[in-house]
Amino acid sequence: MRRFIMTLLFFATINTINAQEELNVAKGKISELKVKSKKIHGISLNTYFLTDLNNDGIFEIIERENKVENDAPGFLNIEISSAFEFDKIYKYEKGKYVENYSGFKNYLSIRKEHYKLWRRLIEKPENLNRDSKNLIAQNKKSFLEEINEMILLIEKKMN
Repeated sequence: MRRFIMTLLFFATINTINAQEELNVAKGKISELKVKSKKIHGISLNTYFLTDLNNDGIFEIIERENKVENDAPGFLNIEISSAFEFDKIYKYEKGKYVENYSGFKNYLSIRKEHYKLWRRLIEKPENLNRDSKNLIAQNKKSFLEEINEMILLIEKKMN
């Protein structure tokens, strides 16, 4: 019994060390991405978070970028802003995080449906607030072009 407990503690310690190493690598990668991202008043316009997308016990980094907001900060209202958020996925491989979309088809499918919903809302914005309706009326063509580009990009990443 003692041998079993010692073995269990050994592997728990190894996993903790690996998790800490992975977390340190993730922090470094996020810092690197922040340096490259567009900023306003010195603050990155992109958001970053760690999540385990495929439930394998290894965290992925999500870099959420809003191309419309990056090109014109403050242009979109809070309701419409999420329509244009694109997630880049960074997977932990061989001791570093690299942009990689393989193995995340379910997540990408959910994001694709998100964009399709927003395409429908932009085409027929009657359920949106007045501010959003006005913004869409003035920018409908460019908004639809951007949404369609993101759908195509997601489809490409899924294959």
